[in-house]
Amino acid sequence: MDIVKLKEPIHFGEYLADELIDITNNFGITQAVFTVTRDNASANDVMLKNFELLSYTQRMSTLD
Repeated sequence: MDIVKLKEPIHFGEYLADELIDITNNFGITQAVFTVTRDNASANDVMLKNFELLSYTQRMSTLD
């Protein structure tokens, strides 16, 4: 999909979620993301929880 040069703090889930939502928004596929393959790092757990929240918030704001 895309290669993004991450800046510090690269191991914070919130930061990773923001980067992921930016990429999926740029491709117009945020609402179509069904699964993400990752390793078992705790930052990835936080990233996915935040990504789900951001995605849900975006979807709800488009319905208003």
